[in-house]
Amino acid sequence: MIVCEQCEGELETRTATAEEPYQYTASGIDHVYLIDIDVYRCSTCQREAPRIPRISALHSALNDAIAMLSGLELRFLRKHRGASQKEMARRLRVEPETLSRIENGHEQCGQALENLMRFIARDGMEECNAYDLLGTLADQAIGEKNHSLNLVHTEQAWELARD
Repeated sequence: MIVCEQCEGELETRTATAEEPYQYTASGIDHVYLIDIDVYRCSTCQREAPRIPRISALHSALNDAIAMLSGLELRFLRKHRGASQKEMARRLRVEPETLSRIENGHEQCGQALENLMRFIARDGMEECNAYDLLGTLADQAIGEKNHSLNLVHTEQAWELARD
């Protein structure tokens, strides 16, 4: 028997479905839901804990699925790369205070900065020529801002759930 770490109640297993997905709040983005993963739920305190396979692949899928980036989503991408706010601001050639205001929702992120952020999150922190990349990155975003991002775990990868 598997027990809850918080209250020592018995854990039951469920599979997250499209009808009852798992809300992935650990991403820092409140509208991300996972489907086809095991979720352990405590029968006593109702606390849930997911078993998320290939979490790095999930984070890469999130990077590709996010349309116009919110501040929380930019923070997720930065943290996914393991970068401090200061380091990411240096790479983006903005002041750390500017990046902080964007991440906290007090300032909008321009399209060029957003595209560069996506590239760095996807391909790494090494120096890059932003101007060569912006044209190819501009059309990669899918979905719409503030809509739920439902990601389905398959045997091969994480995929955006299609209606």
